[in-house]
Amino acid sequence: DMNEQEARDLAIKAIRAAVARDAASGDGVDMLIITKNGCKEESLMLKLS
Repeated sequence: DMNEQEARDLAIKAIRAAVARDAASGDGVDMLIITKNGCKEESLMLKLS
């Protein structure tokens, strides 16, 4: 089982890997985090190194 932060970090890591391999993927991500307490939306810009 993962907590919310672990799941968020894993999703960002996976998206960052995809963006690094495909420039057409863009440089940001919109995430919708759904829990039993509701949902929240996050928009993140990915910095590639």
